[in-house]
Amino acid sequence: MEITREYLSKYIYLQKEIERLRKKKKRVSEFLKVTEHGVVKGSMNQFPYAEAHFVVSGIGMKCDKEKQSQRAQLLIDIKANEEIAETMQIEIEKFIENIDDLEMRQIFEMKYIDGMKDREIADELCYSREAIGKKIDRFMSKLHKD
Repeated sequence: MEITREYLSKYIYLQKEIERLRKKKKRVSEFLKVTEHGVVKGSMNQFPYAEAHFVVSGIGMKCDKEKQSQRAQLLIDIKANEEIAETMQIEIEKFIENIDDLEMRQIFEMKYIDGMKDREIADELCYSREAIGKKIDRFMSKLHKD
């Protein structure tokens, strides 16, 4: 498989999409939870057996079929995207392992494996953010010319 700049961009987009779907699933799951409470009437266990009221509460689940099916579809979408991302990650890791230039290998690992942003990579390697982007562009251009 030939790794291109577009392929790498799709991988980053896919990672963001998976994160967005996970957040949406969490919101839907929170919507389905509801706090329920009730009052229980009883008496004290010692004399004088005075009547007492106790509040009992817990978390129940709403029976909203539309939200339940939305949550199920989100789980399917997340699983499918994770499988695609895993396959892409394996291809990208193979690509990175074959990079001879140590600095470029480190930049690619930080960006595509560790998920760091260009600014974070630049700060760690003492470059400007723009220099990181240019280095990647130059490397990819040179790679595809050969």
